[in-house]
Amino acid sequence: MVYQLYPFVLSSFWGLQLEGLHDDCYDLTRESGIGSTKILFEQLDNAVELEEMKSRLSALLLHYASCRKKQIDPVIREAINEIIQLQGHLKVTQLVEGMQVNLRTFQRHFRREVGLTPKQFAQIIQFQHSYSRLTEKAHSRLTDIVYDHGYADQSHFIRVFKEFTGKTP
Repeated sequence: MVYQLYPFVLSSFWGLQLEGLHDDCYDLTRESGIGSTKILFEQLDNAVELEEMKSRLSALLLHYASCRKKQIDPVIREAINEIIQLQGHLKVTQLVEGMQVNLRTFQRHFRREVGLTPKQFAQIIQFQHSYSRLTEKAHSRLTDIVYDHGYADQSHFIRVFKEFTGKTP
């Protein structure tokens, strides 16, 4: 069972510093002050059915969402939503144009909340959409995916693909 969370959730729910987390699983039970998470894992170990596990884990996440102390910066939340809606096809300067904040301040706040720069986050979202399209059987040519997802050319996409997966498409 896997739950995929936005990067800022770790900071908002558990107060973790995002800069120290890199491409690895993170054991939430090793954090002090996360007692309810330890109890949850004990309950998950004792659960018999998958539905019971999903129910308990969902309840914990909803609990954190409803009573978290730190609110996500609304400017950053709006930026994240826009990046996701546009599938990563935008420049950071375009993103900041409509907001009442200067570029450098926005980049610092984004990195603090998400743990990545806005450009890195957009690249991940862009790749994620192109990868899911690539795994569908409905595509006819790789170049269609490359251009539909905003890559300059096929070699650019292949470099990005190798960077994220370690393999060629």
